[in-house]
Amino acid sequence: VDGSEIYACVVGNPDAENKYLLSGGIHGKEYLSSLVVMTQMEYYLANRETGSFNGMQYADLLDTHAFYVLPMINPDGIMLALCGIESMQTPEVRATVEKIYADNLRDGLTSSDDINVYLAYNWKANANGVDLNRNFPLSNWRDVTTGIMSPCFRNYKGPGAASEPETQAVSAYVESLGEIKALLAYHTAGQVVYWDCGMTGGVRQQTLDLAKAVCEHTGYKLIYDKHLDASLNDWVTLEKGIPSVTIELANVIYPMPTSELEDAFAQTKELWIVAAQQFG
Repeated sequence: VDGSEIYACVVGNPDAENKYLLSGGIHGKEYLSSLVVMTQMEYYLANRETGSFNGMQYADLLDTHAFYVLPMINPDGIMLALCGIESMQTPEVRATVEKIYADNLRDGLTSSDDINVYLAYNWKANANGVDLNRNFPLSNWRDVTTGIMSPCFRNYKGPGAASEPETQAVSAYVESLGEIKALLAYHTAGQVVYWDCGMTGGVRQQTLDLAKAVCEHTGYKLIYDKHLDASLNDWVTLEKGIPSVTIELANVIYPMPTSELEDAFAQTKELWIVAAQQFG
């Protein structure tokens, strides 16, 4: 919305048939997820020739697999949460965010009298006040309810499915990749894993098995409640048949201190191999 770039990285063999998708930074105040996936990429590349886990050498993993990483899907939202209203590059976008703040204050959705405090503690949306993880084009998108009917710091799903440039860019990128084995979507916080969006058939069992493997490795809690909210995970699983899990990192602290990075990285750094071995 504010003209920022969304970067995609490929780690491993781009010609490999075994393709995996990793995402972070879809929610503004959850910027720790971007740091974790960036640190994971750095770790595997730095230790390519010497690293191994669970009987698999990193070199073999990266020779036979491709990991497509979207570290920061929502750069505008992250800038708002980290650096405040003045971080927006255009006056029109700043005016949009200021109006959303005023409306949220009027409606009792926030009590903060400082817009930058409001952004730091609350902001998950993009610069249009749309929660990107409620904006993906499910076939039943209109039936998905989030409780928020207008632009907000969280949960507003937008005026239409895939209305936002970030959603459009990510959807097009995923479509361009062809067959994907699985998606690991990093969020914060709570050290839990979500997996059930109401899928059926083989993809349901594959997704549950992946979620259990992630929880066994990380020690995170597996959540069995169904969640359907037009998220990236919902879209890839329900519309494309790709198993996906939402991995909620770290402790529930906002603004998120970067001191949480060390533990979050240590708990999840081997998930690339965990996922690869889950799908052969």
